[in-house]
Amino acid sequence: MKSQIQSQDLKECVESLATPEGWRVAYPILQRAGHAALDEVLEGLSHPNWRIRKWCVAFMDHYADARCVSALVRALDDPIADVRRHAVHSIGCQPCKQTPLTLDVIELLIDRAMNDESIRVRRAATHMLGNQPQDDRAAKALWQIINKDSHPKLLSNAKWALKQHAK
Repeated sequence: MKSQIQSQDLKECVESLATPEGWRVAYPILQRAGHAALDEVLEGLSHPNWRIRKWCVAFMDHYADARCVSALVRALDDPIADVRRHAVHSIGCQPCKQTPLTLDVIELLIDRAMNDESIRVRRAATHMLGNQPQDDRAAKALWQIINKDSHPKLLSNAKWALKQHAK
């Protein structure tokens, strides 16, 4: 696919992710390129524009491979909550990838669920814990959230996730 879509074109697509109008055109092109766009998307994860970082990390939901692990983990500490929320999803959604990423997904999700300053990121991480294989660490963290937090949507996500672990 990269022979059909040149690397320079893919770089331009990544740059276009900065605006809603550019995203509408560029993101489908990147998706059609799939894994062939990964080098350019990885570069986009260090872009100064947070919208580009957000859409690059979202792209990795389906296309991340071993090359992406450290960049995705770094994205969990991005100063912009929307980037972190998409990183949580991309890391936690292993079934969407051709090959699961080699990292401790549970540990990373627990950290975001318990410690992120953004309630949206915490809710996403809590939900993604429910999509993981049963793990005592996740169950313990979910119980802590249920016992210590008062945010209704977060509590709902934690209860749902805990039920998934009980199945």
